[in-house]
Amino acid sequence: MVATECNGSPVRHIVLKGRRWFSGADVLRALGLDVARRGASTFLRVVPRSEVKLVSADLLPAMFEGRRGYRMMNLVSEVGVEVLIDRFRGLRRSPG
Repeated sequence: MVATECNGSPVRHIVLKGRRWFSGADVLRALGLDVARRGASTFLRVVPRSEVKLVSADLLPAMFEGRRGYRMMNLVSEVGVEVLIDRFRGLRRSPG
């Protein structure tokens, strides 16, 4: 697992079978979307199903290091990240 910074937000990613997969919630936060209020799954509906994987902490413990709480995570492929950027670029966080 590697974490890089994008727009001031850490974005975790991992390579699985030669493809890079990103934490969906991290990508959405980096785009300035209010994941806490609406949930990552709401925003990820615009990404083709083949470009999203739901994984558990048991399968990929490295992606969950330092995190408490929910033990499932949506991963998004590079193609999926491009879809999210195209769709949500420029949207702002919901006010307080």
